[in-house]
Amino acid sequence: MRRRSLERLTARLQAAGYAMVPASLPMSHAPQQNGPVWQLWANDGPVPAVVRRCMESVRHHIGMRDHRILDAHTYSDYITLPPHIEAKREVMGWTHFSDVLRVNLLAEHGGIWLDATVMLTGPVPDEMGCLPFFAFTRPEDPFLLSSWCMQSAVGSALTVALAQMLDRYWAEHDELVDYFLLHFLFEAAVTGNRRLRAQWLEVPVHSHVPPHRLQDAFAEPFDEQRLTDLLRSSWIHKLTWKPPEAARRPGTLYSQLEAAAGYWPSSA
Repeated sequence: MRRRSLERLTARLQAAGYAMVPASLPMSHAPQQNGPVWQLWANDGPVPAVVRRCMESVRHHIGMRDHRILDAHTYSDYITLPPHIEAKREVMGWTHFSDVLRVNLLAEHGGIWLDATVMLTGPVPDEMGCLPFFAFTRPEDPFLLSSWCMQSAVGSALTVALAQMLDRYWAEHDELVDYFLLHFLFEAAVTGNRRLRAQWLEVPVHSHVPPHRLQDAFAEPFDEQRLTDLLRSSWIHKLTWKPPEAARRPGTLYSQLEAAAGYWPSSA
């Protein structure tokens, strides 16, 4: 544990060195009330049932927004990434390549990024569309934000800064210093740049805890009222398609969600 803490501190200090990378940050365009919703699924093999349920729920609840589901072949239809980023895609793996992809897409096109394992049980709140930037907050230092749901106006200073910082990092490195690199860069950005800190402080505080309650209950025995209460606790839920073995057993809450063909959960 102590060794891991020291490794993480080293990674944070390395990320802090990129705090001055953002330069000539643009003024954000007007927020988009109905900007596109971006998702990515690039893994080989069949799409897991939970991922399909999540994507169906997003399509069901985003109203008039464009739903753009990207894969390994189509993301380049919307964004051109630097050659050194493309050359290191396999080194990064899709999880961390998607960090680069999400901030570049949002900086250039705006909208909302949702991980493939995000399930909606209600419409996107109107207030999100009025903000130049939004992410759920994490109280644990130094993780500050959750990256699985990010809203951005075109040219938002925060997303442009993250894109610039990730670009510089991967120009200088051939491996990932830490799984939470994006979070550490964000910490460095809002700590070392007054304008970015001011924009982050204007973001309404919404904890990442309620959206994780459903995932935390995956291994519980299925109970309809319990599931209803969890679904009503938030309009958005961060799930996983790799739950613990205990959750995969028959009769669990997870197994019910996985098997519920045509199931449209609602937070109403």
